[in-house]
Amino acid sequence: MATVNSVLGPLDTADLGFTLTHEHIFTASAGIQQTFPELFGDFGKLTEQAVATLNEAKDGGVKTIVDLSTMDLGRDIRFIADVSKRTGVNIIAATGIWRDIPRNILDAQS
Repeated sequence: MATVNSVLGPLDTADLGFTLTHEHIFTASAGIQQTFPELFGDFGKLTEQAVATLNEAKDGGVKTIVDLSTMDLGRDIRFIADVSKRTGVNIIAATGIWRDIPRNILDAQS
């Protein structure tokens, strides 16, 4: 049995089904949502919209998505895992960084 790690744990690759391979459930600059939550309005409403959108995709045959939001694009694994649990859509999350070394890591190298 070949597996891939999803946000909810190991997933048998035979269970991937129809997969969208370059998606973003939520993006923002790293730390912005935590520092300035008022910019996003009611995060509960944003969550409900994400759940509704993924349920619609699931109804259309999507079983798995690969969310390519990296750390510097505001990846929030707890949020992604919650959406996955609530929709039943498998989500595989990207790791690492996008294209630019975050300043907090860059400064640590000095």
